[in-house]
Amino acid sequence: MTNKSAYEVRLEVLKMAQDTEMQHYHANRENQMNRWQTAVETARIRSELPPDMPVMPEFPTEEAIVKKAQFLSEFINNTGKKTV
Repeated sequence: MTNKSAYEVRLEVLKMAQDTEMQHYHANRENQMNRWQTAVETARIRSELPPDMPVMPEFPTEEAIVKKAQFLSEFINNTGKKTV
């Protein structure tokens, strides 16, 4: 087991937050695309106009990633008021 500096721990938490936000983004995007493709196929079968392409979810910003990292850090340190 290695002892990590506070900076290394913070970097790991930041990477974890980025991974979490990216997974959430991709899952939402895929979900919207699947629903849209189903609606397009249904419209095609019914000889209707296809629906407009949906607005895709916003790509995770640095602020969102840092906010998630702060949440995770508070949870890890058990200093947050939020409970899971």
